[in-house]
Amino acid sequence: MHSGDYFPIFGNTFGLYLTYNKGAIFSFNPSKYIPFIKNAHFFLFFTAVALGILSYYVVQLDYRKQKLLFWGIIFICAGAIGNGLDRIIRPDGAVVDFFMANLGFRLGPIPFDPWPIFNFADIFVNTGLGLFVLDYFVSQKNTSRS
Repeated sequence: MHSGDYFPIFGNTFGLYLTYNKGAIFSFNPSKYIPFIKNAHFFLFFTAVALGILSYYVVQLDYRKQKLLFWGIIFICAGAIGNGLDRIIRPDGAVVDFFMANLGFRLGPIPFDPWPIFNFADIFVNTGLGLFVLDYFVSQKNTSRS
């Protein structure tokens, strides 16, 4: 595939669409706000700091009592490592995104349409965030029972 090629799996709703994302979520571009830093360097630094904090936190968890939170952190770390490796390996510091789900969202001036376009690392990060949220509600429910 070449950049911009589309291979339909479910018509125009879902398929493979190769693109290279030099930004982050919603194409966030830190070099727009901090002109002396390259996007790839910013994201690699942020990823390293986040992985350090999450690694420290996961070691502190009681796995038997906080399984959802534990697995949420593991999924987020796996996704962060995946996208970080993409930024290291690719000379332009971009992340390869290749799944496209045209869910009919029109986000106005944001520079992508259709949305979302993502990769496996993004799936892992979002799964981890979902487990974080689920853990919060489960722990709130268990707290209210006590």
